[in-house]
Amino acid sequence: MKKSNSIFIVLLSLLLLSACRGGNSDNKKTTDSSFETSADIIDLKKALVNIYFLFPSPAEILFTINDVGLIYISNLTNSAKKKEMYIKSNEKYLNLGVYMADLSYCALFKRLNEVEEYLEAIKRLSDELRLSSKVKKELIEKIKEDVNSIDSIKSITNQFFFDVINDLEANNRQSDVTLITTGAYVECLYLTVNQVDKYSKDNLIVQKIAEQKHAFNILYQYSKKHISKKELAQSYSLIKEVNDAFWMLSQEDEELEITNDTINHIIIDGGGVIISSEAEFMSFKEKITKIRNTITKQTMK
Repeated sequence: MKKSNSIFIVLLSLLLLSACRGGNSDNKKTTDSSFETSADIIDLKKALVNIYFLFPSPAEILFTINDVGLIYISNLTNSAKKKEMYIKSNEKYLNLGVYMADLSYCALFKRLNEVEEYLEAIKRLSDELRLSSKVKKELIEKIKEDVNSIDSIKSITNQFFFDVINDLEANNRQSDVTLITTGAYVECLYLTVNQVDKYSKDNLIVQKIAEQKHAFNILYQYSKKHISKKELAQSYSLIKEVNDAFWMLSQEDEELEITNDTINHIIIDGGGVIISSEAEFMSFKEKITKIRNTITKQTMK
């Protein structure tokens, strides 16, 4: 089902409206009579949750870009052995997202040994972060049942991402939602920009990368509302850096399309974002690589 650019703008405007009001918690009253009742406020909160789920999962991003031809590159993913390096909770959440993207990437190319390694890394970080044991148990059981079916693994990894998000949302852990999604999105960008050694304006992967701006911008607006703790300030700066990198890309007058494919994957296309030169692409690639390596290799203060 196609959704027009105007719908996207309305949804984003609601998110921005909520963020503005959320920053003034001492002022209980509003001049907008449309949201004066508690029922209206509840409806708005429900709408904002629905906006969040417009975000594609890491599996959806990679599978969509794969339509124009990804290849498997060994040693490109973040080593599952590094899971013990992540000590602080924000490091764990970010790299849980990274590992979810790596799991999807390996599943896409039928790398079953690597899939098992990333499942173990995800399980360890999930345990340490006290995520729902039910979610983890069901994931592992489903993977074992369908270990030879890549299509099933793709579906399961996609479901797992949203199950984790649901669990966190239900427990009012929106800042953790933001961190996991940031790690996943940055890793997806890293995995795809490194598919391109030499820029070409006709390279479809390059333009698919640019189109991810819209999903990341919604995440950025969401993070502005929910990341407020001082210890998460540097994590927020990473999100802002990625968003700023996208906004440095060239713009064209083109309608944004948000669609669902035949298996209900969310696809965001168009929207007038392009990478118009080799210099622009290399600058973007360098920024994404730096941010990704900050998340996966350095101890964040």
